[in-house]
Amino acid sequence: MKVLFLFFAPFCLVAQVQLIRPIPNEVTLFYNGAQVHATFTTAIPKGASTWKIQGLSPSVQKNTVLLTGLGNKVSIRSIEFEQVLYSETEVFSARIHAIELGLKANQKQLALVTNKKSGIEEELNLLNVNKNLSSAQQAVTLEKIQAHAKYYKERVPLLKMELYDLDERFQQLQSKQDSLQDVREKLGESQMYKGQLMIEVENIGSEQSANIGITYQVGGVQWQPVYEIRATKKLDELTCIRKAKIQQQCGEDWKNVKIILSTGNPSLSLETPKIWPNYLRFMNQSRPNASFIQSLQGQVAGLNISAGKSSAGRISDEVSYTPTITSSMTTLLFELPQKGQLLSDNKPKEMEIETFAMPAKFNYFAAPILSNKVYLIAHVAQWDQWHLLAGEAQIYLEGNYAGKTVIDPDLTDADMKISMGTDAAINIERKAIQQFSDKSLFGSVRKTRRQFELIVKNTKEYAIDIELKDRIPVSQDQEITVDEVEVDSASLEEKTGVLVWNIKLPAREVFKKKLSYRVSYPSNKNLLVE
Repeated sequence: MKVLFLFFAPFCLVAQVQLIRPIPNEVTLFYNGAQVHATFTTAIPKGASTWKIQGLSPSVQKNTVLLTGLGNKVSIRSIEFEQVLYSETEVFSARIHAIELGLKANQKQLALVTNKKSGIEEELNLLNVNKNLSSAQQAVTLEKIQAHAKYYKERVPLLKMELYDLDERFQQLQSKQDSLQDVREKLGESQMYKGQLMIEVENIGSEQSANIGITYQVGGVQWQPVYEIRATKKLDELTCIRKAKIQQQCGEDWKNVKIILSTGNPSLSLETPKIWPNYLRFMNQSRPNASFIQSLQGQVAGLNISAGKSSAGRISDEVSYTPTITSSMTTLLFELPQKGQLLSDNKPKEMEIETFAMPAKFNYFAAPILSNKVYLIAHVAQWDQWHLLAGEAQIYLEGNYAGKTVIDPDLTDADMKISMGTDAAINIERKAIQQFSDKSLFGSVRKTRRQFELIVKNTKEYAIDIELKDRIPVSQDQEITVDEVEVDSASLEEKTGVLVWNIKLPAREVFKKKLSYRVSYPSNKNLLVE
């Protein structure tokens, strides 16, 4: 009789799980968010397998994950993303193990240095003990005394110098030991979360090794353009240093990566706007009158220039490296030629993109009715060739920090106007020289007359071009009339009452202009006439 033993194997094999840590090599920064491209090499067995990718940002957007390099035999079955405690991951365990090995190796080096120091100290003690060569059993010759003195003189300094070097080495090793222990303690106390991807793949072919690329987008990253604009005494061009101000706290450290700056923002909705009906109805609502400040708004970018301490302290005449600038249908890309490092520490970091020269024409601007300051204005033609983006600019004149302004290409005309700061060498004054009011014969109309003198003095050694603005009042009521207007050759904008003089003022010369007007209104009403 034969006995048959039957062995049953399971029909369904559990998918193999591979722990993977991709290495980031390229980062594209958006105004809000970033796209990371990383690579890894792995063996893909036949059948189903699972990749566990750890150490990622906890803000990975699962729908942006893209894998390349799989080949036509490998397909993706599922992608799952979760946030896990970093201390519970295999990556954390591997890092702790590496730190422990580093501590052990460093401790061994500390012991070796300590032993060498002890040996040298014992030798020095022995030499000191044997200074006295006299002996009851043996006479000491002059030659022996001289030989011993020479040996002592040469050997002791060498031993002390070696001891000094060992002390320095010991301090370096101890500092490294303290640093490793500090990292270990902080990791042990850490309760931060990391992102983890579980990707199931199926290989219908034979086992293969593949170089895989993975791309995904994360939050917690932002950049904005900033500028450093410098002008020299020649006043014929501007030197512009384009920079990126970057902050990132996405939970990943990017080291030695290619950095691309994009003007895109994938977080914005792609839905086109809809126009809804505009239903009109009466409402009790007051409307403020437009002021002269509003009438001048947009005339010169950065009139609110502020002086103070610069946050960007580098001033240099060296030409920076040039990035690769690519324009797509909707965005601009600035690819930096050098790799960089971006740590997840949320500390603002400025990265220089490029330096270029912009030909410019300069003139001065003043509105003495508002301020006695005179502004130097740079006019840049064909500015769009430099792909300028909206951002804050630090201004330097002749190597000195002058203040900051804002560059906004959306608000510029054919020429971009940049306020370069105020110039104390141009003095300006606006003074009233005639002010009186009277009534008509029957006292029903009051007439007020105003006359002002504008004085501009150029104390520089060369001529300047200056644009001077002032105003006369404009009536918005039929009971108010403005007449007997004298503007002394200024151009007048009838709707706003704005006056403009464009003057070429020679060196050390004084320019004077007068303006006057009369305002008539009912005497039983109050009207403020400046």
